[in-house]
Amino acid sequence: MIRHPILGLVPYLSGEKRGLAWAFSVSVLSSLTLAALMVGTAWAVGLAVVEQRVPPSGFWVLLGVGVLLRAGLTWHEMDVSHSLAYRVLAALRMSLFDGFARSTPARENRQHSGDQAAAAMGDIERLEFFYAHTIAQLAATAVVAGVGTALVFLVQPLMAGAVLLAVLLLLACSRVHVARSRRLGDSIQDCNSALSARVVESLTGRREIIGFGLQSRVQGELDRFTRRAAGLQRQLDHTTVLAAGLRDVTIVGTAVALFLIAMETPGLSLAALPPLVAGCFAVLGPVADAGSTLGQLHSHRASARRVLAGIGGKTEIADAAVPLPLPAGPLGLDLVNVSFAYTAGTRVFDGFDLTIAPGERVAIRGISGAGKTTLALLLSRLWAADSGQIDLVTATGDRVDLEAISDADFRNAVAVVGQDALLFHGTVMDNMRLAAPRATDRQIMQALHDVGANAFIEAWPDGSNTVVGERGTAVSGGQQARLCLARALLVRSRILILDETTASLDPLAERHLTRLVQGLPGDVTVITIAHRAATLAASGRIVDIRRPV
Repeated sequence: MIRHPILGLVPYLSGEKRGLAWAFSVSVLSSLTLAALMVGTAWAVGLAVVEQRVPPSGFWVLLGVGVLLRAGLTWHEMDVSHSLAYRVLAALRMSLFDGFARSTPARENRQHSGDQAAAAMGDIERLEFFYAHTIAQLAATAVVAGVGTALVFLVQPLMAGAVLLAVLLLLACSRVHVARSRRLGDSIQDCNSALSARVVESLTGRREIIGFGLQSRVQGELDRFTRRAAGLQRQLDHTTVLAAGLRDVTIVGTAVALFLIAMETPGLSLAALPPLVAGCFAVLGPVADAGSTLGQLHSHRASARRVLAGIGGKTEIADAAVPLPLPAGPLGLDLVNVSFAYTAGTRVFDGFDLTIAPGERVAIRGISGAGKTTLALLLSRLWAADSGQIDLVTATGDRVDLEAISDADFRNAVAVVGQDALLFHGTVMDNMRLAAPRATDRQIMQALHDVGANAFIEAWPDGSNTVVGERGTAVSGGQQARLCLARALLVRSRILILDETTASLDPLAERHLTRLVQGLPGDVTVITIAHRAATLAASGRIVDIRRPV
């Protein structure tokens, strides 16, 4: 088991192995070229100052080539890393949204939408920079440090020892910094996550906050979280400054040690001192920068942990490895000895049986908490029964397990319009095409006409191009219900599940929608979950469900 969350995300980037390897290679070559330029330039300065000699013309040619090579490598490194960054961003987001899709809706939803939004946007953008840019630079630093120390050892072993000791001190300093930064960073991330969750709740619940006069309370909570995060950030900044000071002291001390060693080394030319010192600092400079970077990985660690939590979302029903074909013709449902519980001791169904024939119109009723919506989620394969069997059945009696059908086939066969069905931020046409991307304008307008939505749409200045707002806040509850039903009808499903769809409609609109449902083709199975007597009476059969005691 991989304990470090940053390493835990690496398997999800397996498709970018070549890109990561190339970015590392270019970064190493660029760093080695820079180190060579530093040493070469220092040698030329030492030769000119100490021995009053000008380097040969060949040196200047090599220096010019080195400068051009470094410039080209720097440009190419940026190009490679930016290209890689977009691919890393796409890979992580696809994995994250795949996790969201698997775990939505969760039987026990413990992850806040504010956390999910932060993971999908800020966290992944922070991580893509690390994987595409930082990791190659850290690896290149390790290579340069090893090569540089070995070359210094060949010239002056004692200097190499001083450099190695300095590297170990810098790493030890970084380790202490990382440990404290991790604790503070986790606290900051938790505080920011809570703040993000409160902000999301405040934005989505604006009406309730104003209606109950909670503005001061909400502002107070946001202020407390902000102050708490700011205080922790100040502590983290103090830790970072202290670590930077220790690194500076280590480098200055190493510089003094190098000069003392050089002065005590017999036969060492003064002209050789500048390139030796430059070589040492070509090693120590990147190591010090790497230590600073490692000390700031606390935020990346917290981000990786949150992204991993989203990616690791568990599915209620996994797609069949070898799916069975969906039977042709009208479809019904058969539930045999079905049991379901949210948590231990809170059983909703226990040995529940129900048969719905193909093309039948069935109404489900029961007191609040009896399990009506839970039944809709089981029939729509969003949740899985703890035990028992749910089959799709044909008019000839053929049956297939609900979970043995591919998810794509099942979604084309079964449509659900829930009491909390929502509209996305966009136009009416945008929302309609979410269900049927290939639907023509004529088909969409016909579906809108069938549910009686054309009347209010035609009264809007922008008509079907009207933006309905996030979660449909720009339209009324009744208008939203009709638009969601029209969207479901576009799919032309063989089973239609309506979960309290008429709850927000006035009696006239309810009768219109009921007539519409009754007018659906006879081969469409309709399961209506409702409280209202008029809606229940429109169905051919009413099933009462009771929660087990």
